[in-house]
Amino acid sequence: MPNVTLAGIGKLSAKAARSRNTGPLTTRVTEIYQQLWRDAARVFVLATAEAMAVDTGMSVASLRPLAAQFRIKNILVAQFSGFGPKFHGYNYEGKGGGNSTLNERHDGAKGHKSMRRGEQMGGEGKAYKISFGSKSRLLMTFTFRAVVYQHILWDIRKWNSLEAGKAAMQLYLDKNINKAEYNVVPLIARWFSGGNI
Repeated sequence: MPNVTLAGIGKLSAKAARSRNTGPLTTRVTEIYQQLWRDAARVFVLATAEAMAVDTGMSVASLRPLAAQFRIKNILVAQFSGFGPKFHGYNYEGKGGGNSTLNERHDGAKGHKSMRRGEQMGGEGKAYKISFGSKSRLLMTFTFRAVVYQHILWDIRKWNSLEAGKAAMQLYLDKNINKAEYNVVPLIARWFSGGNI
């Protein structure tokens, strides 16, 4: 590919740029940034799960729907199997022995702690929202909130898993944004110079 600078690209006539179909270029640029966002969300899930301790697995299981969306659900198996860090915690009354199997839900009802309940509580729209934008508006968003009581409780007291996930995601984006841009700039240059995408 000829060496094309951004300044040289800007000198092309607006008429020549308007006469070309931007669809393939827009699609490819969108795919590159969406892949970066997917990979960063994967890093969030893994870092968050790694910072959690496992008792019944309900808190970690709340990450399973998000992990399934990124095809990393099986990576969390070690956490569900109880190989995560162990700790002696406190039950909900602040007394020793954190192995209570009851979970106080947001509505005050009680139910048994289980991975199945954690997974049900962690579904899209309940625990997380993620958007990859569109070709016309490349605005990507990601929100995760703890919905399992013991996740909220232990995250504040000891785990700090959501902050660990957020920091890992930000670090991944910081390290890899240049790689994405490195792939995008030549595509744009090739498109402006009349080449195929």
